[in-house]
Amino acid sequence: MAKSNPLFQRQLLSTRQMLTAIAVLACLAYIILYSGRVVAGVRAQRKLVELQKTVAEREAFRQEVETLLEHVDDPAVIDAYAREERNWVKPGDQPVAPIIRDAPIDPQPAPEPRIQQTRPEPNWRLWWKLLGYE
Repeated sequence: MAKSNPLFQRQLLSTRQMLTAIAVLACLAYIILYSGRVVAGVRAQRKLVELQKTVAEREAFRQEVETLLEHVDDPAVIDAYAREERNWVKPGDQPVAPIIRDAPIDPQPAPEPRIQQTRPEPNWRLWWKLLGYE
């Protein structure tokens, strides 16, 4: 029988197993770190799409404003605005204001109101009615 050395202990992991474990841990670390970058890239793409939409909307608004500014100096546009929206008239024009009537005009004169001379009720009688005795 062979004698075993009491100081000699068997290795827990072999060199090959240790290298394999280190490689697996490195791959896991790479995957975790890379997934964070992928998520950040997706968020950046979404933000880019939102910003491109905003830029397109503002560009369309800028085009509208430029079109309006081109027409501001046009005398025909100024005249149309003044007459239609502001109801202004040019010197020499005779403005006409239509009168809208709800009922036809009666040729008969209105009757004179009759003034009745009545004596007001005394205060004690008003209180009497208020308290419900009459």
